[in-house]
Amino acid sequence: MELINIFSAPILKTHFEVKHHWRSYFNNLDYERNQMNNAYVSSNFNVLEDMGVRVMKRKIEEIVNMYMENYLRLSNRLRITSSWVMKHKQGDFAQCHQHKNSIISGVLYLQTKKGAGNLIFNRNNFLSPSFEFDRIESTPLNTEDMEFNVDTGTLLLFPSNLHHYTDVQPFADYQRVCLAFNTFIDESIGNGDTRIELK
Repeated sequence: MELINIFSAPILKTHFEVKHHWRSYFNNLDYERNQMNNAYVSSNFNVLEDMGVRVMKRKIEEIVNMYMENYLRLSNRLRITSSWVMKHKQGDFAQCHQHKNSIISGVLYLQTKKGAGNLIFNRNNFLSPSFEFDRIESTPLNTEDMEFNVDTGTLLLFPSNLHHYTDVQPFADYQRVCLAFNTFIDESIGNGDTRIELK
């Protein structure tokens, strides 16, 4: 017998060096409490458009397009369409959600430490969304949650339709800070009668 695992979720994990002046820029943004009252979010949802972090944006887009070409084996180019910063103080967390109107999303941890809350990907449709099966053991094949350990500088890229959330940030007088972003097709997609020009 042969078990063939198909349709896996491609998640890229890498390290990204965040320059000191980029950190200063993100620290000095305006923030407000979000509607869920579980985080502070930057008032600006295009934080990577500022001239002071344009080099950072270009470097992230290079990694996104390397991921598309080398790992997903797709020639479509993507560009960052929105970007924002989240700050989680003690007791804060990110609820389970997915990113709409985006192809590939990403999160870059600007400040975190062990125990400050990992990123967890979730699915609730293994075999059936209506039943809770009795697992002999949790494996990547049957699990509903897959947790990723993160450090300062961890960059994760993932398909935007993947549901994800974070653990609660438990430390007093500390903030977990991350940059999140969405992407969309740059220039064109499709061939023949399906081709769309997006310039």
